[in-house]
Amino acid sequence: MLLEPKGKLTKKAYAFLSKMLSRGELPPGSKLSERSLSEQCGVSRVPMREAIRLLIEEGALSQKSQSGTYVNALSRRDLIEIYEVREAIECQQVRASIPHMSSKDIEDLLLHVRRQHEIILRFRSSGESRLTGKTEADFLSHDFAQHVLILRRAGNRYAEKIVTSAYRRNSFFGLHSHIRDLTHLAWTWRYHKRLVDAIAEKDPDKAEFWMRQHIIRSRIDALRQFDRK
Repeated sequence: MLLEPKGKLTKKAYAFLSKMLSRGELPPGSKLSERSLSEQCGVSRVPMREAIRLLIEEGALSQKSQSGTYVNALSRRDLIEIYEVREAIECQQVRASIPHMSSKDIEDLLLHVRRQHEIILRFRSSGESRLTGKTEADFLSHDFAQHVLILRRAGNRYAEKIVTSAYRRNSFFGLHSHIRDLTHLAWTWRYHKRLVDAIAEKDPDKAEFWMRQHIIRSRIDALRQFDRK
């Protein structure tokens, strides 16, 4: 379960900061100005302060005594640990989710896979070399929703909280953790499709296998991109 902001204005401030972090508008090492951010977001300092507190709990920000709040940097070790956590938890949780999957859940998973495929087809026709902008964000939203649904059906609140926080921590360091060219998108879709097919077949061994292959491949590509920077 994600750390959910309480109250409409806190949710607004939290979404505002999350978007800035994901877009790289608050780069690692930058110091936050609570007053300036409140003015930009159009909220008072109280909900902005609460949103900052939540992001500190998620590990995206940190407070330094008598200095202020700063955006954390993501190290290579951090990235490895994020994927280690995902592999350890998600492979077990996909097995646990299968007995609790309804026909509606399967339909939703297949819909996310189908939407990703539609995005890939439009991207291939565009002639662009890599997915960017809103289209990339749409692709990732279906990717994330698919993983979250599996975690929720497994029913372990702590596993869901840990993994979703790891996802968000990674996303805060930019959408371009991978080079999302046609090759990357194709294998991502392939693993997602085979994973969902295994869940629909109620085959836990196969589902765990495809989840593990997906995470391992994603880690390899993420580290390759990190090393290029």
